[in-house]
Amino acid sequence: MARAKVFGVDARDLHGVRAADAVGDAVEAIRRGSRVVISDPGRPERVAHHHVDQARAWVLEGDRERALGELNAARDVSPSQVRGHPSVRETAWSLLRQPRVSAGAVEFARWVGLKPN
Repeated sequence: MARAKVFGVDARDLHGVRAADAVGDAVEAIRRGSRVVISDPGRPERVAHHHVDQARAWVLEGDRERALGELNAARDVSPSQVRGHPSVRETAWSLLRQPRVSAGAVEFARWVGLKPN
């Protein structure tokens, strides 16, 4: 039972962020995401996925710097999961399609295997 208690709140809260993100409600995803406290940092994949969800929301909000910060936070926590994650690649491409692309976005895109122009 202790396991369900430790992970239950996290799963519910993280699902709420993902649900808002999935329907394109960046403001709600960011709002919900700011309240998430992951009680088991020993689950790096869960922490990384939360950062990926927040990165997608920040891209939708137009804050590329915060989006890149979230992607880098995800990479710091679980690089092997992040490198091959489809949402990470999609978000990195979104950063590359902006009128002005930062050197950090180019570096991150190369790290995940994308070839920026």
